[in-house]
Amino acid sequence: MNEEQGAQSHFLDLCELLAVPKPGSEAGYLFEEKNSVIGGRTGYADVFRRGAFASENKAPGKNLDARSSNSSATASP
Repeated sequence: MNEEQGAQSHFLDLCELLAVPKPGSEAGYLFEEKNSVIGGRTGYADVFRRGAFASENKAPGKNLDARSSNSSATASP
């Protein structure tokens, strides 16, 4: 299982456990949303819900430090 598949599977399981809507159930709530990042770079949030949150998972052993500056990502227009 790659990082993307693991993140999506984990999030879907979490939604089911909490009995909350899943990504794709409404506009602006989806997997792999392209975002603008402070500093002019772009990236992708593993899960994104407009106006609520963006989530990023890393595969075991991957370095999250490189993305820590991206934690204040905002949605692209």
